[in-house]
Amino acid sequence: MRFLFIFLSSFLLSSCNLLKDKDTVLAKVGDNLLYYSEVVSLIQPSTTPKDSANIVQRYINNWLRKQLLMQQAKSLISDADESEIEKKVNEYRQQLYIYYAEKKFVEEFLDTTITYEQIKEYYDSNQSNFELKQNIIQGIFVKIPKEIPYIHKIRIMLQTTQPPRETLAPILAQYTEEFFVTDTNWIYIDELLFGTPLAHLLKNQTETLRASSFFEAKDENYIYMLRVLKYKFSNEISPLNLVEKNIRNILINKRKIELRQQYEREIFEKSVQGKDYEILVSY
Repeated sequence: MRFLFIFLSSFLLSSCNLLKDKDTVLAKVGDNLLYYSEVVSLIQPSTTPKDSANIVQRYINNWLRKQLLMQQAKSLISDADESEIEKKVNEYRQQLYIYYAEKKFVEEFLDTTITYEQIKEYYDSNQSNFELKQNIIQGIFVKIPKEIPYIHKIRIMLQTTQPPRETLAPILAQYTEEFFVTDTNWIYIDELLFGTPLAHLLKNQTETLRASSFFEAKDENYIYMLRVLKYKFSNEISPLNLVEKNIRNILINKRKIELRQQYEREIFEKSVQGKDYEILVSY
């Protein structure tokens, strides 16, 4: 039976004593020791002695579980399994070294400036990748308390062919609980109407949007109005300004990949020139 020894002396209740000897052994499983120096960073200067003791005790308990599980696992693993594990650990260590080296290279040389022309070029060349998954609209949405006297005036303004945005916006800001006005940007209609009775009214969005451009619904306290100026349905090509941020990220990620490939080429080319490697077997 393996020897398990846990040591947590009464000085854990005193942060001053804790800091005096960082070589104090807090726990032991077999030949593995847990020193206080490994947990001291978890305790902030403002932490009370009682809280310090609790933090250390939780860390010890977690450490013990891992050590006991590891001990049990080692007893069940064959030499062949041990060799395979060591091989995978070494491979993973190599991957980590390479990853962090490439990451540092990318951070140093990555140009994150993306022009509108570059975004537009990528959009034009890859439009099939930007099909809409949901319906979108440009328009005006308002949520108005029922007691507001300007409801009829707002309704008339929204129903006009070209709602007067300059006149409408100040009124909406003053009298509505919530409003959304856009004639340039697009918004997903499900996102805009979520939690409102308009969502039920526009349950069949395709037919409803084609039939009308003004919608009104109410609940116990509010009146909701929606004036649709433009719409696009799912499976149509997304407008550029809706996917512009996504394209920017795509282009930056492509640059990152290119920089990683450049890093690998440069390392190999330098090694070839300096003869830093040697192939000992020919095929």
